Amino acid sequence: MVDPKESSISRIKILIRESDIAGSIADDRIDSAFDKFSLVLYISKELASTRSGQLMFVSCVNLIGRFCQNMFFEEHLQRIALKISLPFGGKDNLLDTCFEVAKLVHSTPNPRIFTDNTDCTTSLSIGPGGEISISCNGWIVHLNCENTESLWSPHFNPIGALAASCLGAVEVFKKLLISIGIHDPRLVDRTMNLSFSTLTYSVNEIHPLNPSFPEAVSLGKVLFAGCGAVNNGTFYALYQVKDVCRGSGVALDDQKITASNAERYVLTTHSNVGVHKAELVELAFANSSFPIKSLPISIETLTSEGISEYDIVVSGLDNRNNNAGRLHLQKLLPKRIIHAATQMYDVSIANLNFLDGACLGCLFSPRQAQVKLVDDILCGGVVLQLRENEKVAASISFVSALSGVLAASELLKYSHNELRKYSLRNYFSIRTTSPRFAETFFRRKDGNCIAMCDEPFRQNAFSKKYELVL
Repeated sequence: MVDPKESSISRIKILIRESDIAGSIADDRIDSAFDKFSLVLYISKELASTRSGQLMFVSCVNLIGRFCQNMFFEEHLQRIALKISLPFGGKDNLLDTCFEVAKLVHSTPNPRIFTDNTDCTTSLSIGPGGEISISCNGWIVHLNCENTESLWSPHFNPIGALAASCLGAVEVFKKLLISIGIHDPRLVDRTMNLSFSTLTYSVNEIHPLNPSFPEAVSLGKVLFAGCGAVNNGTFYALYQVKDVCRGSGVALDDQKITASNAERYVLTTHSNVGVHKAELVELAFANSSFPIKSLPISIETLTSEGISEYDIVVSGLDNRNNNAGRLHLQKLLPKRIIHAATQMYDVSIANLNFLDGACLGCLFSPRQAQVKLVDDILCGGVVLQLRENEKVAASISFVSALSGVLAASELLKYSHNELRKYSLRNYFSIRTTSPRFAETFFRRKDGNCIAMCDEPFRQNAFSKKYELVL
């Protein structure tokens, strides 16, 4: 049982009270807003019968249930058979599944049946109908768009569905901030008529590319460096295609799950507290066509010889000890790194080739002018600006989850012959609270890079290691 004082809601309250965004808002007003904040989730029978619709719906419960304790569902969902598999929970029907997931991810849940007399703060729908609406069409996410029904596609694509859930959860969190009395437009303005491609990362493109999701993907041998909040999003996405993927993975992390982790790790519930993070991943992917074995060691103990056996490294490493883990990983010269991270409300993804453009060392090498910035980069949660310029990570899951989902997208695209042309080169960032602020760009090598990636002798060493021709 989780101590209520240690719950995610308690920690978010403290952060808001101490933050500049709250101003002079009284503590009892913040407490009252959290206690009264409630959400009803809608989905039509037609969309509830599709895998994409169900995945969006249940994932919204997973994400929003970690900061909202009052959730309402329509009774007709009890007649909808569950068509998706989940890493935890799962009943015969959609309603009972949502009740179970809400109880697993929150220490003090209060899921209930919606009636005509129910008064809720806001509503979220899969498809049209709610104050907040989300949908997906393959790789394309739609948020609060007009004529949402016409934008819907029954074809299953977990990347689009999960990204839609993350952005929908952000909009619900904005409503929570408004109910507290926060009016900062950077945090509370509603996002309207937005489409976002998880394939090309374009925003509001008139005719976005939208190929079918592959029936099989050979990922090779993948090292997942870190099993924290970000890579929890990666694993949660890959779980939905664990029988589509071929190859094998290794999950590296030397830590156990804590109550704080369980509040914001999308693959994790309170029942997992005390379990090694990597072992939880191994259990989730047992008996799949893409098994992942646990490696409960720190990244700093990994050697150059050990890294050579992996085709790709997916990094969710954080900034602890001034990015020691990230920099150690790059110095080992992995063949390719897909790195995902969060900073404040921003999500960033990097698909890095040591010979072409910035490497992980270029992004995170400690330089005097950037030491404070490096210390401020917190992976795995929303960062609120506190008094005296302190920054701390709140226990909110949707930012980290989106980062991990996009890392999974990069892994799948790069590993598939027909989709590789859509993979990133080499950096992308998006602001979750204002997703129109999305940018893809090419970061060049930094002459001060601690990994010395622009030095000919280092490039030759990399090429020789993987038998490449310069």
